[in-house]
Amino acid sequence: MNRQADVNSIDSIRRFRVALQQYGDTVQDIVATLQCELQRAVDWFEQDRMSFWPAEVRKANDHLVEALNQLEMKQLAVDRSDAPSCYDEKKAVERAKRRLRYAEERVQRTRHWLRIVKHEVDEFKGLMAKLGHLSESDVPRAAAALERMTQALDRYAKTSIASSKQGERQDTKE
Repeated sequence: MNRQADVNSIDSIRRFRVALQQYGDTVQDIVATLQCELQRAVDWFEQDRMSFWPAEVRKANDHLVEALNQLEMKQLAVDRSDAPSCYDEKKAVERAKRRLRYAEERVQRTRHWLRIVKHEVDEFKGLMAKLGHLSESDVPRAAAALERMTQALDRYAKTSIASSKQGERQDTKE
């Protein structure tokens, strides 16, 4: 079996090797950037939102207690026949209750989404690890193989040129 290489340009292989190495570097940069962005998203949930909404629950609870106190003071005011309308105070209590329910719901939703985000981030990190492995080991291995191939082709080209020059010299001697 005649195994003959049909290589038109060794320089093309060299340029491909350089482009492959640049690709590997780019992939490593992208993986690092994505990992940082993922961590920022998780941190936003864990640190920002998980501290913000419980604080909002405490504030809403304080407002509710204050509104209930205002309503009770208004109801206890002076004479029953002279009792002022408590309409504004009752509305304030209802607003405070709604705000408290809203803040408590946000705490629950934040916990729910934090679990989902963490799960998705873990899955994505697994995929990114595979891609990182590709750029850290497979790309350099392929680049090294291409380098060996170009060196072998260079040696082959030199011996081929040298042998054709010797053949020309022998033809001219005869």
